[in-house]
This record gives sequence, structure tokens and C-alpha cells, in this order.
Amino acid sequence: MKIKQFLLTAAVAVVGMTAGAQNLATGEWAYQLDGTPAKAGQATTDHLFVREVYTDQGLTIDDKVTFDQGDTKVVWLWLDDDEIYSNAKVQALTPVPYNLAGDLYNEITYNSFQCDLYLPENMTLLSMEDEETGDELACAPGDRLPRSSQFYYEQYGTKTIDGKKYKAYKLLCANTQNYGCHFSATTAGAYKAKGALKKDDAPLLGLYLHCDGASTYIGEMPNMIIANLEFGFREAFTAIPQWDPNDYRFVYGRGGDNKTQRFQYYHRVRLFGNGSYELTEAPTISYSVSASSVTIKATGKGDVTLMIDGDRVDNPYTIERGEKSVTVLATATAHEQGKELSDVASMSILVPALPGTSSDNVLTVSAPVLAETGKDFDLPVALENGTPISALQCDVYLPDGFSLQQEGASLVAERAAQSHSISVRPIEGGLYRVLIASPQSEVFVGSEGNLFVLHLHVDDQTPEGDYNVMLGNIVLADAGADTYFAPDVDATVMVKNYARGDANGDGSVNVGDYVTAANYIMELNPDPFVFSAADVDQNGTIDVGDLVGIINIVLGDNTMHAGSQEQEAEIEMWGNLAISEDMQSASFKINMENNIPVTAWQMDLTMPPGWKLVNAQVDSRTRSHVLTINDLGGDKYRLLGYSTVNDNIAAGEGSVLRLETQCDTTAWPMMLVDNIVVAESNMTTHAVHRFLVGGGFVSVDEMTSHARVYAQGDNIVVETPVDTPVEIIMTNGMCRTLQAQAGTNVYPAGKGIHIVRVAGQVTKLKI
Repeated sequence: MKIKQFLLTAAVAVVGMTAGAQNLATGEWAYQLDGTPAKAGQATTDHLFVREVYTDQGLTIDDKVTFDQGDTKVVWLWLDDDEIYSNAKVQALTPVPYNLAGDLYNEITYNSFQCDLYLPENMTLLSMEDEETGDELACAPGDRLPRSSQFYYEQYGTKTIDGKKYKAYKLLCANTQNYGCHFSATTAGAYKAKGALKKDDAPLLGLYLHCDGASTYIGEMPNMIIANLEFGFREAFTAIPQWDPNDYRFVYGRGGDNKTQRFQYYHRVRLFGNGSYELTEAPTISYSVSASSVTIKATGKGDVTLMIDGDRVDNPYTIERGEKSVTVLATATAHEQGKELSDVASMSILVPALPGTSSDNVLTVSAPVLAETGKDFDLPVALENGTPISALQCDVYLPDGFSLQQEGASLVAERAAQSHSISVRPIEGGLYRVLIASPQSEVFVGSEGNLFVLHLHVDDQTPEGDYNVMLGNIVLADAGADTYFAPDVDATVMVKNYARGDANGDGSVNVGDYVTAANYIMELNPDPFVFSAADVDQNGTIDVGDLVGIINIVLGDNTMHAGSQEQEAEIEMWGNLAISEDMQSASFKINMENNIPVTAWQMDLTMPPGWKLVNAQVDSRTRSHVLTINDLGGDKYRLLGYSTVNDNIAAGEGSVLRLETQCDTTAWPMMLVDNIVVAESNMTTHAVHRFLVGGGFVSVDEMTSHARVYAQGDNIVVETPVDTPVEIIMTNGMCRTLQAQAGTNVYPAGKGIHIVRVAGQVTKLKI
């Protein structure tokens, strides 16, 4: 009966379903149905195990099952529950009657369990139809299973363990009656007559398992694994519990502190095929390419032979390189009971030409290239050509675990002419041909630099290590159709499973990683750089939020690098520009008002044409912070401020930066500050979308004149000794310019935050 619904009620003593594998070294954690961690339980070595045969004639060895080809058999689960009987606290529970006659239970054992069952791909948990009821059954009750118990199962996908893929099932066996039996006898009467059963007395239940004849193994198969096993029992059915309900739960596993359920190992059952040759799979043909030859090899079950273009050859067989195609045929044969059983595989292989000797026109790959398990990565390929080259073809050999992305390759715009195009097509397994050509025979731009990029992917099962991606059979042509052969190229790809925050890919997270991330933010192109590892909050961008996360990891606070999406907050920034009296220099203060503590920021500053940034420093609110500036060109600078220990800038208002510039008096000082991102110490980022700049070509004396600006009720008041323009930027972002007369000027404004600029002096008012 497949699982339809799990009920954790007083009538069915079961525990929450488990989920969430980590790995075999650390085990798996148990979780409740609502996703919360399972509560405290008692660790116990009680567990389910397997005995292959359950008959009156005897028992076979534990935890080993042998299947014939296409066999369906009952695999019996036995319950080892000796430990619960030796648990004094459990056995001290007050017995209560199990029936109206007052018969007592004299011992207590489990009455429900749940677990995950991992079966090899050629095994299936099979439903059988009950001839009497017509119900689908996946188990056979044993002598320890009460009649009031029900068994449920559900397949929930696949799971990879030790590099092998398994079918994953959830199993649940629970008692459906409030006064049902424990796992001791089929009925309460049997319990009374025989007493409690323990290990080796009888099986609990049998599972109907089917071994698919199309994929039967010869000899040992991958193990069957019983994982995440939890037991439940009822507390002698008393109306008033003698224990806290959490103490009813017993967990299969060792170690830990008995406060959090953690499974430290799996219970493995060895599975075997019937040991006879049944060729159900075609042999495998593989080949490798060296500088001078191609080696072809066939492997399989039974006697394997290899044929090349119809001629039988040695296995393995080596062919000298020279561009041609060969047909490979492999046959695997076995002899059993006078029968000859065979299976055949074939494929065509392109044997690439010998590498050329030209030193004037060569492809190169910068090594090593960093890649991450389960991720996409790019492999740039450069062309150094002493001769003007118009077209190129090469073959790309990918190692196992590597594949092309949907867009297999792309041209680098700086080197390709407008009419150039690139195509990639598969030739045979792991081998692709790249062709770059121009219908107008235009030549590539320049004589060096990246020409095209291969877009590759590493499977998530690919082990860490160094791999070679080879470019061979390289042929180049010039505009006159003369051809040139280039030597093969071996590109080393270092595949790693990078830790979050390891921005430079050196295997650890330290000060070098936040320097690397900071350099990337500043567009300094650090190399090496691992984008996926530096993207700590995994939102697809690298900004100050990721830098804060890396610093947290370096400081040992791994709880504060989960990150969150960019948010809006009450953070405002504005600038005051003060130009010297001789109009040769200016001071630019950047202010921030933040209602929450923040720790880092980044922004872009674009200067007026002809102006130059000569000095920058943190101001009073950011004394403990590091300021980094990079000239992006075109009068644009990127500013990054952060603390190496993520010190906070407390909530408040005031200057965070002071910049000194040289002026060009022919340009109006329209400072532009944009792309502002502010980060909290928990990696939460906030974008500041509006930045106001006040100031102009006025003398210091004018800027420090006796003009006075203040709020009065819902009005803005400007007192000035001379006539002067007044610029008011209102809450809605609208700007209006007024002419103030000498004396007191009153302007209705309304509630909100307003920026007032008078004679180059900027005042921020809250009304």
C-alpha cells in the first residue's frame, strides 16, 4: 500500500519523516513532517537487519541476499531490539491491562518504525495483489508484526551514494489501534501465551523485491541500505503519560549527545546476482588520443574481441594519427550450457591528423583554468598568428564528466571580423569539431589575444582533480586558402568543489579572499577568481554584501553568510560641494543618514569633465573603515568602503567620506554619484536610488555668509542679507528655483524631507 498521508496522532505512535542527506562521513539529520528538526530522543543500537531465508528448515547468514535473474523474492526484515529490554527506565513503566479481562503487558517494545530504503537501480520494491482482499501489498507480515499494524511505502526519487545511483523509498509501519500490540506477537493473546519475542526469535516483515533480469549483476551488486531508521512505542497505553512524549522516540544510530537526532552510519545489506553469465549489456568502447596515436579499447562481460574496419585486431589497439575515420566493432561472448551468448557494440571514430609544425600560427590556452563541480565554466582559446588568418578548424576532446553547454562556443568580438561565424558539432562521444569561417574571407583582427571561448559544464559527480581538454587536428587558412597546421594544445582544467567564500580558489577562506572579492568589485580583474564561491549570497552578482559575507566567514562567524535579497531601507545619501575662493580646488563631502547600523558601501562617482580626484579619506563616522578607490576611466571612479572586522556604522546622520578635487572653471560642477549599495553586517544589502549634490561656483566667503535656512511649521524660511537664488528639492523629487529678496523669505513646503540650496550652501530640513 503506497503512502497517501501520514498521521501523527495519539492512536498511531510514529515519528516524523526524515529528510536531507549530508554524506556518509557525517550521516543524515532527522526532520519532522513540518520541516523542523526532530526533537530529543534516546540513541540506541536497536535496528532492522536482513535474513535471507525464513523457513522452518533454518536461517542463512545475516545481511546477505542472492537473486536469480529476473527473480522476485521476499526479503525478511528482522528486528534487533535487545537494547530496549535492557533499558531500566523503559521497563520500569507501570504495566496496564491490554484487554477487559485485565491481562497485563509484562514488557514493552516498539510498535512502529519508519526508515528510508535505498535500492540499486536494478532492484524494485514490488506491489503484490492480495488474492483475498484485492489490496496491493508490498510486504508479508512476520511473526512479530501485529495484525493491527499497517505498512506503507513510497518511492521519492533517486540518491547517489559512493558514486552509485539508488532508488529511494520511504517506509512506514504503524499500529492502527489504540490498544494494538507491540512488535512482539501477531495478537495480544499470542503475546500472553509466548511472552515477548526478541532478536533471532522471528522476523518482523518481509519486503517483495524484484531483480530486473535486464540488468542483473554477475556476483556482488551495490548494497541495499536501510537509512534514517526511527522507532516509536506507546507508553503502556496509560491515560496520564509517565514520560514526556519526546522520550518515546528511539533513534537508530551511534554517537552524538542524545539531544539532536543524528545518524552516523547506514545499515548495509549485501546483494548478489546468481553468478552465471547472462550478457545483458553491450561492451563498452573507449579511446584516448596522444600526440602521435589513438588507442582504442573494448571492455565487457565474457570474451571481448575488437575489430577495426572489419579486421580483427588486438584489444587494446593503437592507430597512428592521420586524419581518417575508422569503424570499430566490439563483441562480448560467453558460453553457458552449450549456448553461445553474444552482444555487440559499434561506433565510428575520427582519427585526427598529426599536429603541425608551424610556429607562426598557434592556438594557446592560459592554464590552469578553474572549474567547479556541477557548474558551467568558460575556456578561452587564443590565437597567435604571424600570418593573417581567415578561417580555423579544430577538434576538441572532452574528458569524462565534461560536456558542452547549449551554446557550445562564441567568438571574441575584438578579434573576429563582422562576417565571421562559429559552429560546433559533435563527431563522436566526447569529440567535437569547431569551425570558424568568413564567407568574405575576412581575416581575424590583430595577431594575438583570445579568439573564441568554449562554454563547458562539469557534471556534479565529477571528482576533484586536474583534467585535460585537448584541441587537436588544428588547421588554419589565410584569405588565399593556403593552409597551416598547428600543434595540439592541452588545456589543464582544475576541478574543485569550492567552499563558499573561497574567492581565489586556494582551498581556504582567509584575508586573501576578501581582497580578491574587493578587487573584483573594483573591476581590477583578479586572477584567479572563482565567481560562484565569491557570490556568497548566491544572487548572481558580486557586491559589498558578498564582501561582508566573506569577512564573516574569515572571522569564524559562519552563521552570518546566508544573505538576503536586496531590500529598500531608510538610508539616504547626499553630497556637499565647497569650491575654494580661487576656484582651483573643491572639497566634496558625502553624507549618509541611516536608521539601521550598516558596515560597508560601494558607489560610482563621475566627475565633471576636466575635474580630477586628488585625495579621499574616510570621515568621522567611518574611522575604522578601509577606503579603496579605482579609476574606471572617463572621469569615473569606483569607491568601496568596508571594515575588515565588519564594524558597524551606527544609526545616525553625518559625513562618511571627504574627497578633494582639482577644478576646471570652464565646467559646471555636476557631480554624479550612482550605483550605491549599502550592506549590513548580516549581508543584507540596500540600494540608495537618489543622491543629491549641492554646491556651485561660489566663493568660500559666500558659502559661509550670513544666509540662514530653517523650518517653521510647514514652511521653509530663508534669511539672507542680499538678493540670491534659492533652489528647493522637495519630497517628491521635484526641484523649483526661487528668487529670495534681502530679508526673510517664507516658502510653503508641506511634510517631508527637503533639500535647500542657497549660494552654494546645502541644508537638509525635516518638516
